Amino acid sequence: MKYIIKDIDGHEHGPIDEETLAKWVDEDRVTAETQIRSEMLPRWKPASQIKLLNERLQEQAARRQKTESSFEKTAKLATTFKQQFSQKKEKNTTFVQRHKPHDAGTMRRFYAWIFDLLLIGAAVLTVYAGVLFYAYYHAGMVTENGIAELREEDNLLGSSQRAAISSKKSPVVNADSAHAPLSGSSASSGEQLPQDKTPAKPSAKHTYDNLEANGPPYTLADMDAGYGLGSKWVDINSGNAYICLSGKPGNARWVQQKYLKKLVTFAAIPLVLLIIFYYSFCYGYFAQTFGMWYWGIFVTKKNIEEVYFFRAFIYTLTMFVFGILTPAFIYLCDRGLHDLLVGVRVIEVAGSTKD
Repeated sequence: MKYIIKDIDGHEHGPIDEETLAKWVDEDRVTAETQIRSEMLPRWKPASQIKLLNERLQEQAARRQKTESSFEKTAKLATTFKQQFSQKKEKNTTFVQRHKPHDAGTMRRFYAWIFDLLLIGAAVLTVYAGVLFYAYYHAGMVTENGIAELREEDNLLGSSQRAAISSKKSPVVNADSAHAPLSGSSASSGEQLPQDKTPAKPSAKHTYDNLEANGPPYTLADMDAGYGLGSKWVDINSGNAYICLSGKPGNARWVQQKYLKKLVTFAAIPLVLLIIFYYSFCYGYFAQTFGMWYWGIFVTKKNIEEVYFFRAFIYTLTMFVFGILTPAFIYLCDRGLHDLLVGVRVIEVAGSTKD
């Protein structure tokens, strides 16, 4: 016998034999509600009333129930998972339960600031040590080394130059002349004492400035000529001023003063940015700087929540401007002016025990 199948859209399929009909049940193309009729009879009836399909329909029902059960279990698990992670968990830490926030006092904040200042000072010294090293290297490259002999007018230890220097600075006293007789001694009786026409050479710590040079400095303008670290040289022809970075004999190093100032200024820019980054990053990521960590204080919002990077950056800028007023405002309001402006609090880590 052959059968005709009507689908849910009312379309008829067939005629098909019993074997094909059974296969369609296994493939879930035919269910218990599917309308079927014999090719010989015009009356439609559901597949559940056809005896030859009873066993296969029961297997289909069990299979579908098992699939739906697994699907429902998976859907329920996914819903639970979503609810757990979509809901905001209530903060319930030991600190919140047992302590109340206690604003940090002036001295604790001051000590933390000193600690951070030492760290920043170490960074500043490191950067400027690098600047001086580069300036020293640059001076070795630009200092004139083609002059074979020191000019007489550039020798600050020569007899003519020594007289001019001695009139402006403390004279260097010869050890032997310290015991020379004073007026009223044998010198007053008309005896002529022997005098050393060569002036005593000062120690290395005596250095002088040449403010009326007729050209730029050169490598022979060294400590043997009266120059040393920090000596100043002014070329009256060009108007350029130079600073001595080394008075090593025969290999003095000089650099233009304006070039050295330019290096110092350019080094200050990354240092300022580094300091701003240090405070902003520490406040935004750790809620405290290293100095604050050492002294047990940290920064939070007014409602004891995390301070994020933008607020930390604004807090850093206002701290540089209004930080000097912090002691007065802590005395009046328990918080600094920059704390109030940005909406943060500086509190102690331990807090105080609740009553």
